Amino acid sequence: MPHLDSCAPRWAEVDLDAIVHNFREIKRLVGPQVAVMAVVKADAYGLGAAVVARELALTGVEWLGVTTLEEGIEIREAGVETPILLFAPLLPFQIGRAVDYHLTPTIHTEAEGVMLARTAHLLGRPLRAQLKVETGMHRTGLSPGEAAMLAIALAQDPLLRISGIYTHLAAAMSRQNDDRAYTLQQYRKLMQVIDSLSSRGVMIPLRHISNSAAVLAYPELRLDLVRVGTLLYGQYPAPGLPRLLDLKDPWKVRARVLQVQELAGGGRIGYGRARTGRRRTRVAVVPLGFADGFRMEPASAQAGLRGLVKRWLQRRGWRRAVPEVRVAGRPAPVLGRPAMQLTMVDVTDIAEAQVGSLCELAIRRTSLGRSVPRVYLRQGRPWRARTLLGEEPLTGKELQLLAEEERS
Repeated sequence: MPHLDSCAPRWAEVDLDAIVHNFREIKRLVGPQVAVMAVVKADAYGLGAAVVARELALTGVEWLGVTTLEEGIEIREAGVETPILLFAPLLPFQIGRAVDYHLTPTIHTEAEGVMLARTAHLLGRPLRAQLKVETGMHRTGLSPGEAAMLAIALAQDPLLRISGIYTHLAAAMSRQNDDRAYTLQQYRKLMQVIDSLSSRGVMIPLRHISNSAAVLAYPELRLDLVRVGTLLYGQYPAPGLPRLLDLKDPWKVRARVLQVQELAGGGRIGYGRARTGRRRTRVAVVPLGFADGFRMEPASAQAGLRGLVKRWLQRRGWRRAVPEVRVAGRPAPVLGRPAMQLTMVDVTDIAEAQVGSLCELAIRRTSLGRSVPRVYLRQGRPWRARTLLGEEPLTGKELQLLAEEERS
């Protein structure tokens, strides 16, 4: 985990208390009879998987979910012992590593089931896995018929134990009638497999289908476990979903102004020589750019059209509900195109904007590069985890420097 450098001009703050609060809100909503899987894939949505997983494990989360083998290994090496489900298929040469790190694979094909059973017998000890049923996402998984047949066959194996069965919803965040019907159809397909297995005496302990959106919109789909990611990190998956939780946002991206200069009216700035306007303009340079995920958009005709519409609206006084950049607490419009690691903003109306002024930038969590340090907060104060067994707070000097920076 990166250490806080008191001289760093850019960092992301992650409030661990807010994440724990959100987890407890989710647990309150689903009730004690439903387990919660914290989805910490993609580096815990950019917040830092090892630290976030460890915090949630200490708080009592029952499961963790990741996409890749490497993500699961990183969390295990951070000292977390909570069960971890791997969502993505494993290649044959990865199975041994998954077993070594006590990770729970998902079986998406008959071949994967055979390989896992063979591995269990080679090792001479029980292994656990879960079945993924393809019900309409059309990405990975066994068809309902294949899943039932494979589960029945593996039920006879003394070493490979199927501990869970699940599917992935394609449209749970939509409130359209046809999408709602599709979601319920996916649910029925999964339950048909489960009921078919039950009638044959094959009982699978853990059944799950609900993601963050379904937790809110489909309480009848919660089953034995819910898989939550977006909600944990303080965001609702889509507008229009029931607001049933008191969520707290754990995320802030901050930086310090590197330089302030003045440009004459009618000047041009940055790549593409964008116009700054007719008035004399004070320009501040901020040390984050598109390589860090700021305004990272695909270079496509559709993205270009969106940009033209946005600029047309801005010239007519439209501004984002949440400003992209704030300097000294006030909105600062972006000037021109952000560069790879630098962005220019208009601080003409922010007299207090100087070199070293504090900025806050709206950057998507999963887009922010790992090169930007994460600073973890507890009770509003920074701390860092240095060992597998415990945590060590920042030094007094580091805290003093932070306090002086905030006062300035």
